[in-house]
Amino acid sequence: VADLRKEYGDFGSGYPSDPKTRSFLRMTLEAGKSPPIIRFSWKTVAGMRKISSPDP
Repeated sequence: VADLRKEYGDFGSGYPSDPKTRSFLRMTLEAGKSPPIIRFSWKTVAGMRKISSPDP
């Protein structure tokens, strides 16, 4: 986990209920990034992806 924090920054506990993790996800997705540490199968992430890239 320490190596992941060095590479990606502070992402909190990694659980979707953690506000710090949610903030990390939001900022990362809004920046158009998709690092392999994100679990795109989570409903939390799917919802954020819809918000960060709405349909035209």
